[in-house]
Amino acid sequence: PRAARIAARGRGLGPALVGWQLARRPGRASGPVLLLVLGVSTGVLALGQHATWNTSQQDQASFATAGGLRIHGAHTAPLGQGSRFAELPGGDRIIPVSRQEQSLPANGHGQIIAVNAAAFAERVPVRPDLLDGQDPQRLFTPLAGSAPTGAATGITLPGRPQRVEAEVTFTPDPRWAVPGEPLPPPVKAPEAWLLMRDRHDVSFVVPLKGVPASGEGRATADLTALTDGGISSVSAPLTVVGLTLSFGPTDGGTLAVRRLGAADGATAPVVPATVPAGLSWANTGDGTARDAKVDVLVDPSDGQRLLSVRYASVSNSAGNRRAVVTPAGARAQDEITGVATRGYLAATGSRVGSTIRVPFGLATVQVRITGEVESLPVVGDKALMVDLGAVGRALATAGRETPVPTEWWL
Repeated sequence: PRAARIAARGRGLGPALVGWQLARRPGRASGPVLLLVLGVSTGVLALGQHATWNTSQQDQASFATAGGLRIHGAHTAPLGQGSRFAELPGGDRIIPVSRQEQSLPANGHGQIIAVNAAAFAERVPVRPDLLDGQDPQRLFTPLAGSAPTGAATGITLPGRPQRVEAEVTFTPDPRWAVPGEPLPPPVKAPEAWLLMRDRHDVSFVVPLKGVPASGEGRATADLTALTDGGISSVSAPLTVVGLTLSFGPTDGGTLAVRRLGAADGATAPVVPATVPAGLSWANTGDGTARDAKVDVLVDPSDGQRLLSVRYASVSNSAGNRRAVVTPAGARAQDEITGVATRGYLAATGSRVGSTIRVPFGLATVQVRITGEVESLPVVGDKALMVDLGAVGRALATAGRETPVPTEWWL
């Protein structure tokens, strides 16, 4: 009867005849009808299984690749990779990532991932259930902290530098030698490094070679060694954000930097850098400060002097001392923030609000946990995420080795 009513609403002869035959012979038609029902059910089940499998594969692929293209295992210099990968389609959205494994007190190992947190929150798709429904912008963007802005950031170099030159003057001061030494050895010029930061907020140091033993000279920082001999380039714009000096227990003197410039090639002319108004410097070194006296001198009458550092040892302890000079307004915070998975919190015995010490190379950084999630892309359910720029600033201003990208997410 139902089939008859449906057939009656139509104008075609075929459905009407089918309905009529089924109504006349219900027993004999039950077999074909059952087969039809089973066939339709099997088809629906297959379609549902296919859709579920396909969605699962897409979710797993998105999780493993951060929702796009994940580049790792490259054999080129890390600091030159950003500019090369930025040439890929959509390369303006490239994100640097530094990953390392951490031994945990319980349950084996965890993953520490340092990433541009603001870019991660904006560009990396994460399933809401993995974040417990939390807003990615509110969860990850604050990890970058209060990054310095304006004149406090340092000196931006022109072009795409392959070479940085500085006019320096070194004045040895044997009077600052260790007390009690009747005939102190000759004062040596300090070893110097420029502290830099690239477009991706990655901090790194490069040796500044050619500091004279006394008097004026021209010191050079060669970036080609960091970019596979100049095949690639650092990710411009490049900013000089500090100077690190290393000196012996009987050394002392004053190092003045007067001009700074950059060249785009080995034989290219040097283009002077513009010093922002109001830029000032301060000593931010840590552990060796108790063995050394470091003063950052200011001479308003000399407009071409970028900075002057006077230093000396104040103890008889062995080993080199270190002075780290950075923009006065760019001192890193005592701790940075991070977002952890529940598995990581359980393994470390911590919770949201706890402060833990996290190793980065030979140094450690205090990280305060500000968020908790179920899992993080690529690294899984036992991981801690921090901001790459915040870690770099914390370590660089203390004269420590900074993390470099180990992979890139696009």
